[in-house]
Amino acid sequence: MANLTSAQLDDILDQRKLRLLPSLGDLSKGEPQLIHIVTIHDYIVFTDIVFRQEKPTGGAQNYVIRFNQNSDKGNGSVFVILLNRRYFLFVEQFRPAIGQWILETGRGLRESEDESNEEVMYREAGEEALGIDLASALNKVATHLGDIYEFTGTHNVVSSHYLFEATIQEERLPLLRGSEPGIRIVLMEREELERERSGFGRFRDNFSLTAIGLALGYLDRRAGFWAAFVRLLKSYWRW
Repeated sequence: MANLTSAQLDDILDQRKLRLLPSLGDLSKGEPQLIHIVTIHDYIVFTDIVFRQEKPTGGAQNYVIRFNQNSDKGNGSVFVILLNRRYFLFVEQFRPAIGQWILETGRGLRESEDESNEEVMYREAGEEALGIDLASALNKVATHLGDIYEFTGTHNVVSSHYLFEATIQEERLPLLRGSEPGIRIVLMEREELERERSGFGRFRDNFSLTAIGLALGYLDRRAGFWAAFVRLLKSYWRW
């Protein structure tokens, strides 16, 4: 059987609207190399492709790479919502995969090939916090914080991270509700957020911790060195 070529794999991925692989690897350079496809499993929101992989140390093994649906033009968004320059909004929901409730940032996958990652963010923000009328909210700003690989061991997934800022009437904040009974809205200010993002806080997933770190870093850079330094001192003395 002839080895798989990059052009052949590109055709297969294009047909399924999946994100391309820059390289199959090269044994001559000491890299593991994908040599052919064993099988393809299409699921509801992702596709697993089982490759046969040759290793530089000798021998071969089956190797699975996961792709998100509609990932040819983006893998969706992870975002932190900041309201009125003061309140960070998060969602708490029960995740069957871990069998417990967990506090998270907003996130979502592309639902069509025409939807951009930023459009995913706006859609999910409206779905997860129906109390936010995005059409009437003021000072809406979406800042792209970077594109981060999800899990480089087996996933060809790169999510776009955003900070979404908006202004709404203060009296409406207590009225914010999740889009369904299984989603709770949680508002917190910076000090509480700093505590909860520690290794023993309520944020325990990589998506949320990465997005929060990027968002707070961006806000500190925007505020300037001395504002960030004063905030750090205040946090230290409260601890």
